[in-house]
Amino acid sequence: MIEEVALALIIFASHLKSYIQSHQIIVKMEHPVKQELRNPELERRIVAWSVELSEFDLQYEPRSPMKT
Repeated sequence: MIEEVALALIIFASHLKSYIQSHQIIVKMEHPVKQELRNPELERRIVAWSVELSEFDLQYEPRSPMKT
């Protein structure tokens, strides 16, 4: 699951790089992405993605319940 999330963030960052470099982006998710991306035991490609994402001002927050 963390691989899919990291890949989605990489694709997002690559397509909108010029926009997100000057703004703080808040990523709201159910999974603890921030802790997972800092895990040194991850596969090499995820570590590379983590390094690539570190150049952006991304803030990870837990997603709150949706109101219906």
